[in-house]
Amino acid sequence: MDMDISSLEGGITCIRLRGRLDAPGADVIGVRFSAAANRAPCRVVVDLSGVGFIASLGMRLLIASARNAKAKNGVMVLFGATAMVFDVLEQMAIDQIMPIVATETQALQQARVPD
Repeated sequence: MDMDISSLEGGITCIRLRGRLDAPGADVIGVRFSAAANRAPCRVVVDLSGVGFIASLGMRLLIASARNAKAKNGVMVLFGATAMVFDVLEQMAIDQIMPIVATETQALQQARVPD
């Protein structure tokens, strides 16, 4: 599992994931992902376009970070999930915890602080 972190305009953090978000993958990125997702102001977009597989520990990592962001009046938005990953997220009702959108543009719109 590989992860790139970048800061975008408006204080939004973009985390791009590549690989399998399973137990070993979540273990590899867990600490860095959590630290990046929870830095103020907790406005995060996560690119899942490079994730070919997601398992329960990967979902747990996403859920914990989204809940932490929400507790700090922030938001975490997932985007770009492949059909297989999207189906898993949908079946597990992850969209009830955090927004899941198709494109980076949509994710950035969801993550922006309203004027």
